[in-house]
Parts: sequence; structure tokens; C-alpha cells
Amino acid sequence: MSANSSTTSSKAGFRGARSYVAWFFAISALLIALAYGVRFTYLADIAPQFTGNASLDQKLLFIRNGDFGGKPLALVVGSSMALNNIDADLLQKAEGIRAINAGVWDIGLKQSVDLAAQLSDLYDVRELTLVVQFFEMTDERNTSGTVAADDLRSYLARDLWMDVERPFDIAGALSTKWDWNGDYGNPNSYMYLKFTETGSVPLPLDRAHIDRERWSPSQRFSSHCDGCLLPIVRICEAAVKRHVPFTVVMPPLTHFYRADRPDAARLYERRRRELAAMVSGCGGRLFDVERYADFDDACFVDFSHLSSRGVRSMTDLLIAWKRGLPASPRRHVRCD
Repeated sequence: MSANSSTTSSKAGFRGARSYVAWFFAISALLIALAYGVRFTYLADIAPQFTGNASLDQKLLFIRNGDFGGKPLALVVGSSMALNNIDADLLQKAEGIRAINAGVWDIGLKQSVDLAAQLSDLYDVRELTLVVQFFEMTDERNTSGTVAADDLRSYLARDLWMDVERPFDIAGALSTKWDWNGDYGNPNSYMYLKFTETGSVPLPLDRAHIDRERWSPSQRFSSHCDGCLLPIVRICEAAVKRHVPFTVVMPPLTHFYRADRPDAARLYERRRRELAAMVSGCGGRLFDVERYADFDDACFVDFSHLSSRGVRSMTDLLIAWKRGLPASPRRHVRCD
């Protein structure tokens, strides 16, 4: 082969490689542009997949898009016991202070406290309420993770880089979007996530869609509590130090569940006593709903989650309690 043909072959090979590289970057740029387009149009209402917990991720998007900055706030935190059992819209209207219900399902007590601390550092929290049920006060509670403090701060501050990163969780966001109508956007689903103005989600399930198997779950709850109340002590002491009124709310349980599961009923009563002593000792207040009212089982959609009517009744009682509601006579609440 002549030197001239060898040179021609090398040039052709170089041009081919250059063309391949150019096509590679062009296609990559097109795919990235497409990802951005999908993320900020079709998936604009889906939160970044920080944790894989749709309730937590969507709640952070809700807070980010809200008008909560620079205003005195009443903050409600906890698991679904807060999200589904407290109507913070009613609290906001009654007390005249902007409220956030930052409750999310499948979150542990320690994680609720961590989230409360993070939000208290970012917003002007003037009142703090933790909602907790007996089965959450355990050393064995395992739940979805929370968001690192720096990431949460950047995201809620609308940091540009956090937005730039968003298209790269597109697979998880698409999964959430596809599940929306059947689960998160369905008012007859226990996974309903249509937030009210304050971030609450009273469950509007009609009787035809209530799952009776949820009225007495078979799960056994450990009575061991070596340090299970310490997160509450920590958040209570931090709030008192900041001169922020701190309240713990313990919602009711159905009569059916307590009769069907005497072991759980005994643990429920034990945790009520322990919680009362602990909250009093740290300078907080406990609204133990059971002391003030007897809720009919028609007020529930399962053993521990109230119906939308039950939520309104319990929140009205909480408001009255803050204004000096006496424990006697004990009220009977009907929702049928």
C-alpha cells in the first residue's frame, strides 16, 4: 500500500471517529433536553425523589411552593397521625396564625422530630405540635429516610442547582405520576395526598371503600421502650428553650380494636401514662383526646385513622382544649 493511501485511510478514520463523537454528544444533549422538558412540564407537580416516600417528597414540594417564609407559623409534625388526623386549616382559622401540617405517612418518631428541628431552623415557628400514637413509641420502629439538612435547606430556598438536578430522578417521578390517579389522587384511597391549604389530608373515604382488614391489624407491638420517648423529650426541651409552646396530641383508637386486641389496648394505656408524665416534666402539654371525648367507631376509617368528619371533631376539641376545655363531662362524639 502506498503512503498516500495510508494517509487517506487515517484521515477517513479520524473523520469517522469525530463524527461518532459529534453524534454521541448531539444525542446526549437531545436526551437531556427531553428529560428537562418532561420534568418541568409533564412532571412539574411531582416532587424530587429525595426519599422514595411519596408523602414526604410531595410535602416538601408543597412547603417549597407555599407562602410560609417570613411569617409566624404554627407547625404540626408527625406521621399519618398528624397528616390525616389533624385539620390544620381549622387551627389556622381559629388561632389567626399561618399553619403548616408537615405530617407524612411512614415516618418514625425520631424522623418527625428531626424534620421539626429542620423546619424550625428555616421558618419562624411560634407554636409546635407533635401528633403521636402508642405504636410509634417503640425502639423498633423502621421507616423511610428523611432529607439531609443541607439538601432540605437548599431545596426549600429554591436553590438553582437543586432544580438542575431534578431531571435525573425522572424514573422515580414517572412512577409517582403513574400511581397518582389510582392512589395519591384518589379520594377513596388510604394513600390520598391532596393537601389542603395547610398541608393536611383528612381522608374522605366513603364506607364502600373502607378496608375492614385495617380495623384490627395483626402486627404485634413491642412494649420495650429503653429510649423510645427520648425524641419527644429532645423536641420538647428545644421548643421550651426557644420559648415556643409545645403540645403533644395523642389521638383516639376504635373501640373495636381495643376489644379485639387487649395486648395493644394495655400498651396504649401504658403509653398514655408515660407520655403524660414525660411531657409534663419537660415543660410541654399533652392533649390526650381519650380523656376528653369518646369517639364512636363510625368516626374512623381504620383502627387509628379518623374519617374526615372525625378529624373535624377532634380538631375542634383541640381548639377548645387550648381555650380551657374541661375534662369533665367527657364528650361523646358521633359521626354516623
